Amino acid sequence: MNMLISKKSLCFGLLIFLLAGFNSCKKGADEKPAVAEPSEKKMASKDGEKKDPKKGEDPKEKKDDKPDVSVYPGFDFGKLAVEHQKLFIEVAKTELCPCPDSKGSLHECLQSEDPKIRCVVSMQAAEIIAIMANGGMGKTDIYEKVSEFIDSTKKIHTFDLKNSPFRGNKDAKVVLVEFADFQCPHCKEAASIMKDLSDKMGDKIAFYYKNFPLGSPLSVPAATAALAAHKQGKFWPMHDLLFQDQRTLSEEKIESLAQGIGLNMKKFKSDLRNPEI
Repeated sequence: MNMLISKKSLCFGLLIFLLAGFNSCKKGADEKPAVAEPSEKKMASKDGEKKDPKKGEDPKEKKDDKPDVSVYPGFDFGKLAVEHQKLFIEVAKTELCPCPDSKGSLHECLQSEDPKIRCVVSMQAAEIIAIMANGGMGKTDIYEKVSEFIDSTKKIHTFDLKNSPFRGNKDAKVVLVEFADFQCPHCKEAASIMKDLSDKMGDKIAFYYKNFPLGSPLSVPAATAALAAHKQGKFWPMHDLLFQDQRTLSEEKIESLAQGIGLNMKKFKSDLRNPEI
């Protein structure tokens, strides 16, 4: 809500003042005329600037007013209902900003357009608050979930990557580990994205693949075949074909794919029974 007093409001106030004075004259000269008191919530200076009698209070964030939907650049704050916007601001003002270069609250860093101060994690935290506020969650639950999320971003996860298939530079500082199932349609969609990312980043990252069979009838046979192909240095060709032919896979089709990429079939069949795999 715009807190500047409009010309119409000033004219109305002046009219009240004159009417009050006129009525006081009818009552008697010894009675003091009634004078309209200035609003306790808002006042206007001569130059039209916003003023508030209470120091330190931001007119845009008064409890009786709608918050400014443009308060957070790059974040669609207007998608929230007014009561949820107020809850969001209250939580954001209390929560510390998770960005390394920010020393203020989440509310403060979300208002910055500097990517070092308003980092990706802060924007993700904002999304969590928005989703939970919109879902009717209370402050305590929101604080707990945001705190859990921020703590999780600080954890370093380690995996046993020995003998795991990988692309890129084994000594790269950035290590990406994907867990996937050759029978999962979402994993198939992700596979092309991960390949594009790996091709684009080259030696800047190490991209490892880990099997995560989810229970489809051919999830384990496909995962086993991929690792058997890895024994002969052909994991990625097998990986691509297993996803490509995901809908038509069978044990016979998997064997045909192994032949198609030129595997030593005797070794391949032996490795399928290898306890290590």
